[in-house]
Amino acid sequence: MTKNSLLALFLLCSLGGAQSLSIQSGFAKDQTVYYSALPDATVKNVERAVKYAKAKKAEKARPLFDAALAECTDVQKCFALADITEQYGSFCTDIRRAAVDKALQLSKNRDDLILVALKGRKFECFEATRDAMQAMIAQSKSREELKDLALKAQEVSLSDLSHLAMEKQYSLVHTVPEALDFARLASALGMEDLVRKTCKELIDDENDVHQLMTILRNIEPFKTPDLYRYLLKKSLDNCKNIDDLYEVYQAARRHRQKDIFDVAAFRAKKFKLIENYNKQSADYREKVERWRQDQSMNQDTGDGDGDITRMAPASGF
Repeated sequence: MTKNSLLALFLLCSLGGAQSLSIQSGFAKDQTVYYSALPDATVKNVERAVKYAKAKKAEKARPLFDAALAECTDVQKCFALADITEQYGSFCTDIRRAAVDKALQLSKNRDDLILVALKGRKFECFEATRDAMQAMIAQSKSREELKDLALKAQEVSLSDLSHLAMEKQYSLVHTVPEALDFARLASALGMEDLVRKTCKELIDDENDVHQLMTILRNIEPFKTPDLYRYLLKKSLDNCKNIDDLYEVYQAARRHRQKDIFDVAAFRAKKFKLIENYNKQSADYREKVERWRQDQSMNQDTGDGDGDITRMAPASGF
């Protein structure tokens, strides 16, 4: 072999050894991280159980894992043990499920419950995940607590928990400003179903045209054109005067709803004609009434024509 070939072979061997060493050190580091959460007395049982698990001796490994789990006194220790058993196949599934269930029982705050929900999903313990999420929802009583829970859940990719928190928060909304704030938060979190539900209920609960136009301006950032049209049609049906129709006409033009602003313009002209007719009728009735009053006063004072048959001289016939 040439010098270049020997040099290349030496470099390959060096790289392979270094890579193997780094893998082993990484594995050792991971194991140290797992064991660090466990007490020293428990580590001995776990190390013995791991040896049996590597040898595929489940009947000897399981009692040692169970004994180690019995010594776990907090959430971190339970999940440290569950993480160790993850790499040893399905025969440790029961141990991982027991570890998750015990961690749920030992949870003391929201962070513990979020960890249980995440680990439960990782280890396919979906009942524990569901119970942890329900516990967090039940513990959150106010709108601020539910908002904080929704944001925290979104950060750790528990979108279903975030949605449940937002749904409960919506049940505590009682005013229009609160509903609009909720819709903005739901839109920021990507929950379009809650945005649409909030906007539609805001429209359904309001009958005043001016207030509906205010709601329209506030929901425009949510980009829901079908709800804009729904609001405009309801506003058109609730118009009581020309000012209401003018507001609907302007909003319909802004949103390019030609059929709605055409109807609004037609009804405004009709309102104007009716107003003019009513005004002219009122003026005419007022003039007639004034003439009758004048006639009555003339008869009382003896002025004017009076009774023609009584006032005229005899004709001689």
